[in-house]
Amino acid sequence: MTKPTPNIEHVDNLLTGHDDLALRLGAFEWSKTQLGLYETWPASLRTTAAMVLENRFPMTLWWGPALLHIYNEAYLPVLGEKHPDAIGRPAHKVWQEIWHILGPQTEHVLSGKGATWNEHLLLPMNRKGFIEETYFTFSYSPVRDDAGGIGGVLVTCQETTLQVQSERQLLLLRDLGAQQKPGSAEDACKMAANVLAGNDADFPFALLYLVDAEGANATLVATAGLNNYEGPGKPAVIGLDSASPHTWPLSQVTADSLLVVNTPDTMPGGRWDHAPARAVATALTGTGDQHYGYLVVGVSTMRAFDAAYKELIRLAADRIARSVGIARAYEEERKRAEALAEFDRAKTAFFLNVSHELRTPLTLMLGPAEDALRSPQQVLKNPELEMVHRNALRMLKLVTTLLDFSRIEAGRTEASYEPTDLAHLTQELASTFRSAIEKAGLALVVDMAELDEEVYVDCDMWEKIVLNLLSNALKFTFDGEICIALRQVDTQVELQVQDSGVGIADKELPHIFERFHRVKNAHDRTHEGTGIGLSLVRELVNLHGGTINVRSQLGVGSTFVVQIPLGAAHLPPEQICAQRTLSTTAVGARPYVEEALRWLPHAGDTQGEEPRLLNAASHSGSSEDASDTHKARVLLADDNADMRDYLQRLLGSYWAVEAVSDGEAALERILKRAPDLVLADVMMPGLDGFELLQILRSNTATRSIPVILLSARAGEEARVEGIEAGADDYLVKPFSARELTARVGACLELARVRREAAEALSVANEQLKQEDQRKDEFLAMLAHELRNPLGAISNTVKLLEQDSAKTNPRYLDILNRQASILQGLVNDLLDVSRITRGLVEIKKERVDLVQIAVHALESVRVLMEDNHHTLHIELPDEPVIVIGDSIRLEQIMVNLLTNAAKYTDPGGNIQFTVTREQQHVQLRTKDTGIGITAEVLARVFDLFKQAERGLDRSKGGLGIGLTIVQRLVELHGGHVEAHSEGLNQGAEFLVTLPLATANEALQSQASTVRNSTTCHKRVLVVEDDIDIAETLTLLLEVAGHQVVIVHDGPAALAKVEVFKPQVILLDIGLPGMDGYEVAKHLRQKLPTIPLAALTGYGLSADRERAQAAGFNAHFVKPVDIDTLRAFVSES
Repeated sequence: MTKPTPNIEHVDNLLTGHDDLALRLGAFEWSKTQLGLYETWPASLRTTAAMVLENRFPMTLWWGPALLHIYNEAYLPVLGEKHPDAIGRPAHKVWQEIWHILGPQTEHVLSGKGATWNEHLLLPMNRKGFIEETYFTFSYSPVRDDAGGIGGVLVTCQETTLQVQSERQLLLLRDLGAQQKPGSAEDACKMAANVLAGNDADFPFALLYLVDAEGANATLVATAGLNNYEGPGKPAVIGLDSASPHTWPLSQVTADSLLVVNTPDTMPGGRWDHAPARAVATALTGTGDQHYGYLVVGVSTMRAFDAAYKELIRLAADRIARSVGIARAYEEERKRAEALAEFDRAKTAFFLNVSHELRTPLTLMLGPAEDALRSPQQVLKNPELEMVHRNALRMLKLVTTLLDFSRIEAGRTEASYEPTDLAHLTQELASTFRSAIEKAGLALVVDMAELDEEVYVDCDMWEKIVLNLLSNALKFTFDGEICIALRQVDTQVELQVQDSGVGIADKELPHIFERFHRVKNAHDRTHEGTGIGLSLVRELVNLHGGTINVRSQLGVGSTFVVQIPLGAAHLPPEQICAQRTLSTTAVGARPYVEEALRWLPHAGDTQGEEPRLLNAASHSGSSEDASDTHKARVLLADDNADMRDYLQRLLGSYWAVEAVSDGEAALERILKRAPDLVLADVMMPGLDGFELLQILRSNTATRSIPVILLSARAGEEARVEGIEAGADDYLVKPFSARELTARVGACLELARVRREAAEALSVANEQLKQEDQRKDEFLAMLAHELRNPLGAISNTVKLLEQDSAKTNPRYLDILNRQASILQGLVNDLLDVSRITRGLVEIKKERVDLVQIAVHALESVRVLMEDNHHTLHIELPDEPVIVIGDSIRLEQIMVNLLTNAAKYTDPGGNIQFTVTREQQHVQLRTKDTGIGITAEVLARVFDLFKQAERGLDRSKGGLGIGLTIVQRLVELHGGHVEAHSEGLNQGAEFLVTLPLATANEALQSQASTVRNSTTCHKRVLVVEDDIDIAETLTLLLEVAGHQVVIVHDGPAALAKVEVFKPQVILLDIGLPGMDGYEVAKHLRQKLPTIPLAALTGYGLSADRERAQAAGFNAHFVKPVDIDTLRAFVSES
C-alpha cells in the first residue's frame, strides 16, 4: 500500500489566507529566521503548524532551538499588545517577564521528560502595558521532527483569570454578607475589615470610617492591611466640611459615586507588594441615602481598573453598609428596650414602694383591730387607737397623692388660682413643721420677704409643694439647719428650701424629678416613701407656669428653687377663682408632720444605748426581771416606729424582744450578742433586710441564726426570692398577730432542733475521727509487731546464705520467699495507713519509665515462670521520662503484674505495654484470666475489696493492692482504669501518667559506689528481742566486727563504760527506759558516737523524732543488712 502524502496545497492556503493573522504570517520573512523559507520547512513542521492554525483553541507552536512563535488566531487575546511582534520571535523574548516560570517547564519537555500540565497557574504578564495578574491552565507537549527527535513544543492554553478572580470575589462578598449579627456599628466595621484583609489581592488596604451623630466628622474605626503603617494615608478623623483639605476628601463622595484619589505616600501593596498609586472612596449608604460612613480601598496595580473592579467595590460597600445598618437598627432597638426596661424597673419599684406604703399602715390598723375584736371588751386602748389614727392619715396622704397623679395624667386636674398672700401662707405651713424639725435637733430658719403684690396660686397645690419640700429636707438632714425663704425676683416669686443634709450626687441630679426615681443607697431617716413626691412637686409647679430646679453637693446639702410668675396672664382664664366641681385632695399639714415625727428616735429605739428588752414580765407590769434568761431573745429591725412599737408589744408577751430602727443597728447588736431569732423588715434605710441577711449568712458565727423577713411584696415570686436568699420564713404585710407569733415560735423551735442535731452530729463526727485514729494506730502497731519476727527471719536467711554449703538450698528459697511475702504484706498495710492519713511521701525526680518497667518485669519474672505464663512485652526503644518516685512507680507496675498473674490460670497470657502518647504515657496490663463482673468492676479499687473466688481460685492477699495502685497513680498526677467483659473474659488495667516537660534538662544521676573496704569496729547492740539481737550479732561478726549485746537501757549505759563501743545500735521499743531516753543519756556521755535507731515504726514523724533525739541513722525492721553494715563500717 502506498503511504499517503500530506496535502501541501492545503497547508499553503492556511499561510496565504485573507484574514489578518494569515496575511501577517504569509508576509513574515521567515528566511531571516532559523526556520528558513517556508518552502524548505520539513513536513512535520508544516503539518503541526497547519494543525495549530486550523484550531479554534488557543495554541502556539515553538519550533527549533530558538523556539520561534507560530500561533493561531485564538491565541491573540493571550498575547495582547505583544501581537504581531511575537510572530517568529523566540519564546524567551516574547515572555521574558515570566520566563523564570515557563523556561524550566520548556526545558523539561525538550529534554525528553514528557509533557507538562498546569492548572490556574499565576502568570504576572506584561501584555497591556503593566504587570497584570493573570491565571492560565496550559500544557506543554513535545512535537517530533522528521527525524523522530523533538523539534519543538506545542502550547495549548486557556486563560482562567476571570474564573479565579470571580471565585475570590464571590467568596469575599459571601463572607461580608454572612457575618454574625454585630453588636454595634463599630463591630460591623471591624468584622468587615477582617474579611477585607483576607482579600489583599483585590484590596491591598482598606479603611472604614463612621459618621458621628452630628454628621460633622468621620472617625476611623477599622482598617485592613495597615497594621504596620502609620502615615498620612491613615487619618483618625476626617472633617466632612468641604472646605477642609484631607487625604481622603470624603465630603466629595456622593451616594452612588466612586471617588478616585491618589495615595499620599507609599502605602502597603497587599499580596503583590506593589504600592498602589490610587485609592477609591465610596459611601456606606443606608435607607434614604443616609451616610453611615465611608469605605476607602487601595486599587491593585495588578489588574485593570475596569467596570468589573468598580462593581466589586460597590458590592463590597453595599454588604458593609447593610451590616452597619443592621447594627444601627439593633443598637436603636436595644436602647429602646433598655429605656422600656428602665421604665419597667422604675414602675416595678414604684408599685413595690406603694405596696409597702399601703401594707405597712394596713398592718398597723388591722392588727390592733383584730386584737381588739378578740378581747372581751372589744375596745382599742389609747396607744393602739392613736396608732390606728396615725396610719389612717398616712394612708389618706398616700391615696390623695396617687389621685393627684391620676388626675394630672388624665388631664383632669381642677385648679382654682386665687390671689394669695403667699408669704403669710408659706410661713404658716413652715411653722407646722417647726416642732418636728427642732425635735430632730435641727434649726428651722424662715425668711419671708414682703411681696409687692398678691400671687395667684392654688392654695391646696401650694400647700403640697411646700410640705413635700420640707418633708424631703427633714428626711435627708441629720445636723445643721433647714432654711425656707420666699422673695420676689423681677417678675417672679422665688421659693427656696435649703438644707445641710447628705446632698445629691451629680449623676443623680438629672433624674431627681423623674417619676418613681429614688436615689440608691442614700443615707436617710427611713426607707419609706413612693419616690413620687418631688415628681408631684414638679407637676404642680408646672401647672402654675413655673419652674423648679435643684443644686446640690454631696456632704454639703441641697437647695430646691421654685419660681412662679407674678400676675395671672400665664394662667388659664377659666381657672382664675374657679368654682371646684371635684372633691379636694388636700389633707392638711398634719399627716406630713405626724409621718415625720415617726422618723425620729423615740423611747422604743435602741441606737446609742443599751437595748430595751420587752417580755411578758415587763409588759404585764410584773416585778420579775425583764432580762429573763429563760426566754428566747428576738431582735426586731424595722424603720417604722409604729411597727416597732406594735411588734414589741405583740411578741413581748412570749419572748424577750429588742428593737432597732435599721439594718446597721441590727448588725451591730447581733455581732455584740447573737439573738435566738432576727425579725427584719425588707425595706430599711442604709442596710436593708436582704443585705443584712446576706451578711449574716456569710459569717460562720451568725450563719445559723433564724431570720424572718417582713415585706410588703406579696406573691409567690417574692416569697421564693426571700427563701432563696436564705431566710427561714417570709411574712407578707398585712399579717395577723396569731400568724406572726406562730411563725416566730415555729422558727425558734426548728432552730432548737437544728442546734441539737448539729451538736449530735458533731459528737458523732468526733467519735468517727477517734475510731479512724484507732484504726490507723492498730495498723501501725500490727506492722510493728510483724516486723520483729521478720527481722529474725531475714537475718537468719542472710546467715544461711553466707554458709550455704552446709544447708539445703531449698530451705533458703523457702525462707527467703516467705520472708518476702510477709514483708510485702506489712508494707502494704503501712501504705494503707499512710494513704488514709495523707502521709505517703513521693520523691519527685526525673525517671525513665522504660528502665523502671524493666526492673518491675525482672521482679515478677520468677512468679510468671512458676505459673507458666506467657508474658508479652512492648516497650519503647527510647527513654520515656516522667516526674515521679521510681520506687513507687515500680510498685505500681509490680502490683498490676502480680494481680494479673494471681488471677490468670497457669499457661495463660499476660500482656504488658508502655506507649507514649502526645503529653502522656500509658501502661497497659492485660490478662486472659478469670475476669471481673460488672458489680465488682465498679468497686475494684475500693479498700479491702476482692472479687469472690472459689477455693481453687483463692490467691490470698488483703485486697489493698489495687487501692494502693490507684492512690499512687493519683499522687503522680495520673489516673487508672479497669476494664473487663465479664467472668472468664480477662481483665485490663490502664494507667495514664503525664510526661515530663520537654524543656527541662535531663539530670544525670551519678551512682554511688559503696566502699567495699571494711573497717572493723566495736559495736554495742541494745535489743530486747533475743533472736533479733543474736542474728544481728552474727551478721556483724561475720563482717569482722566485735559485737556485745545488752537487752535494756540501764545495761546499755553500764556497758559503754566498760566496752568502749565505737558504734551503738539501739532499739526504740525497749522495756522500761525506751530508746529515746537511753539516747539522751548516751549523748551526755558520748556526744559524737555514731548512734542508730532500730524500730518497727517507719513514718516521717518517727524519723524526725529520732533525729531530734540525737540518732545519726534510722533503720526500719527488717533491717537491710547491707545498709546497716555500711553504716557501721563508715561511721
